[in-house]
Amino acid sequence: MKREIDAPDLWNSISQGTDLIDSAASDTPNTPFTPDEKKYILSGLNEIKQYFLTAHKLDSELVEGRINYLIEASERLGRKDWKNLLLATLISIIVSAAFPPEMVRELFIFVGTVLRQILETPLLLQP
Repeated sequence: MKREIDAPDLWNSISQGTDLIDSAASDTPNTPFTPDEKKYILSGLNEIKQYFLTAHKLDSELVEGRINYLIEASERLGRKDWKNLLLATLISIIVSAAFPPEMVRELFIFVGTVLRQILETPLLLQP
C-alpha cells in the first residue's frame, strides 16, 4: 500500500503541461490540415523525435514507429482528432519509458512549444 501512496501522480504531472491538454480538449473544428500545416507538423514531429532519442535515449524503434504514425495520421485525420491522437501517443510513450513526473512536465512543455502554431491556431495561408 505504501508503494501505491508514494507513487508519483502521473496525471498531475501531465496536467502541469496544460497547453497541450487544453488544446486537445478545445472546441477545435475537425477540419483537415493545409499543406503548409502538414509541413509544419512534419518538422515539429521530427524535432520531437530527436528530443526523445538524444535527450532521453529512448528506444528508436518505439519512438520512430509512433512518430511516423502521427505524421501519417496528419494526412488523413482532422485537426481535433489528430490533437487527441498526439496526446494519446505522448502518454503511451511516457508510460512505456516510465518517465518521472518532472520529465513528463518538461516533455509537455517542449511539445507544446514545438507545435504551438498547430495547437493554438491554424497557420495563416500564404498568398
